[in-house]
Amino acid sequence: MKFKFSLTANDIHVDAFELGSDRNHYYLVSHSSDHRALLIDAGYNIESVEQEAANRGLTIATVILTHGHGDHAGSAFRLAQSENKRFFIHERDRDWLPPSHHEGHKATWEFLRGS
Repeated sequence: MKFKFSLTANDIHVDAFELGSDRNHYYLVSHSSDHRALLIDAGYNIESVEQEAANRGLTIATVILTHGHGDHAGSAFRLAQSENKRFFIHERDRDWLPPSHHEGHKATWEFLRGS
């Protein structure tokens, strides 16, 4: 994992990370008054971002997947099984995810509409 940048504005903190051979970017977003975090994309080998969140006392509660390709959603299934989380992805990407990603566990999946 390569740490790219960090910024804070109005008590909202954003950390950007680069992971994998494709150098995909992942974002961890949190608010200073809350221990829950939002993760944007959950590709392969997301464990290092999870560990960084834990080191900061954060729990990833919500995951937004920008699209369903494995390099952006590959760890979604494992994350969905670990504890209650909310996942958001566009409905057109639903077919990219095997049913096991969004069925039969505690996570809540919302398939968004729009362009």
